[in-house]
Amino acid sequence: MAKDLGSTVPRRQLGRALRELRTEARMTLDGAARALERSRQKVWRIESGIGVVRGLDVRAMCELYGATPELTGPLTGLAGETRAKGWWPSYGDIVPDWFELYVGLEAAAGRPGRCPTARTGLPCGGTRGSGLTE
Repeated sequence: MAKDLGSTVPRRQLGRALRELRTEARMTLDGAARALERSRQKVWRIESGIGVVRGLDVRAMCELYGATPELTGPLTGLAGETRAKGWWPSYGDIVPDWFELYVGLEAAAGRPGRCPTARTGLPCGGTRGSGLTE
């Protein structure tokens, strides 16, 4: 199995949110990289959910993109979750690389109290589909 870089889900969620913020701020990838004094490749890797992300980088990106403190806090917290290790690395000899995404999704779905859709305005927890079964 590939080197464990933490959970795939928080990295992808964080990357998607930061890319949306950059787009809303009408900044190009190159412009953001210059303003952040980071390489274009580093900003692209963060937005693509590749590798662990530092809270310092997330705060700098949120400040540059004009994100509110109410959004910056959770995104910075999500950066900390990119370091979280899943249970599957200890089974690296039997869990194939291609299956890591699915195992990571399962692990993230099993964590109570997480609300990865907070930015979209969808409700968290069991209320999301409750109207469908009534």
